[in-house]
Amino acid sequence: MKLYAFSLDDSGLATGKRKALVDFGKEIGIDGMTIDTRGNLYLALRSSTRPGILIIDPAGKELGHIPTRGAPGLAAGADALPSNCVFGRGYQADTLYITVDTSLYSIRLNALGHHLPTLRQRELLTVLRKEFVAITPGSGPYPASFEMGRKGGPASEAPPRTVKLASPFEVARYEVPQDLWQAVMGFNPSRWKGKRNSVEVLDLAEAGRFCECATGLMRSAGLISTAERVRLPSEAEWEYCSRSGESFIYSGSDSCGEVGWTDENSGKETHPVGKKKCNGFGLYDMHGNISEWTADWYGAADPTGSVTDPTGPASGSNRVRRGGAWYDSGTYSRSAVRYDFAPGYRNFHLGFRVSFRFHPDGYPTLTSLPDANGTAGEAFSYQMTASNSPTSFGAVGLDEILSAVGVPKGSFYHYFGSKADFGLALGSRQGEEIVLSRGERFPRLPRLLD
Repeated sequence: MKLYAFSLDDSGLATGKRKALVDFGKEIGIDGMTIDTRGNLYLALRSSTRPGILIIDPAGKELGHIPTRGAPGLAAGADALPSNCVFGRGYQADTLYITVDTSLYSIRLNALGHHLPTLRQRELLTVLRKEFVAITPGSGPYPASFEMGRKGGPASEAPPRTVKLASPFEVARYEVPQDLWQAVMGFNPSRWKGKRNSVEVLDLAEAGRFCECATGLMRSAGLISTAERVRLPSEAEWEYCSRSGESFIYSGSDSCGEVGWTDENSGKETHPVGKKKCNGFGLYDMHGNISEWTADWYGAADPTGSVTDPTGPASGSNRVRRGGAWYDSGTYSRSAVRYDFAPGYRNFHLGFRVSFRFHPDGYPTLTSLPDANGTAGEAFSYQMTASNSPTSFGAVGLDEILSAVGVPKGSFYHYFGSKADFGLALGSRQGEEIVLSRGERFPRLPRLLD
């Protein structure tokens, strides 16, 4: 049995001759496959010798194998039955779901599944891309440096020092709103519900996961290149953007109430983003509404003198959050005020905004893989669980499987039909389907499997 690859044109149609990617010899077959954001293929291999999930890179090189033989709760001999695999979406994008016979398994990986964006995701991520403000320090209205901190303030803000930002970046005009979070992550943790209210009640890891998922979806949609990444701003970037080249006490004004929702005017709740005056860079809600996670560990301020592109301490116990929230007074929401929380802290006054920069892909390379008995490889945060269903899944497609067990549907390849009419289909949440088959049912499509 062989797996073939084809070059595609701009319309997604196969061109040229097929190329043998992997020769499986006398193995029984592939029941399904999925793909991660690095282009690695996860093949559900039905085999008499090594059943499980075979992982190969885009050139066909084997990266590892997750065996299903002997998996918890699996009946003897069941590993010879059809199996399948699919990545979850949103907050489950690092979870690979594996089915064997009537058992469902989940493994958390250090890789994220690749999904084509839904129509709703594409719509909102296109809006996000247009809302990024390009910051070019040293050019136009953007000063090359600024004074970070405050003279005469508390120790956490001292000493004031000159900070230079040498590289251009982009920052979101608004805090991440709930409709965007919901579309990307699949749930809404916020206490104060409102589609354009800032998302809140999330920890640092969840903010980071949003950035990873948004990056993957925006790359898939062609909104950013593979060398660009959505991320959290550094603390220095945040304060630079808050001060926006102006000398006001607050971001765009000497009156906090003019630019932010704080204890004095919020009514003890969050408000839709963008309803107050923006600052000189066109950014909204830099003060109040919700305080914002940044990427830096909390530590003592850099010493007096000129510092270029600071990123904070290399490690620590707490992360920096900035800007104050709806329950803070204006005094504690100034541009220089620094606070910190443990990375796992969640509350209904804490959210984030995202920034954007050219950044080579930093996902770690797959090194070692976990086995079905729970022995973890160093590349993985590993968790494997099994759940049995009274439904005999057999060789049905993953759409039925996911519906039966309540797993979020994503883009996936699934097995269908009999041996004489074997095929793979790429599906999505909109019901779109591209069929890739070797059977007579679709004679005009290229053969993928021999």
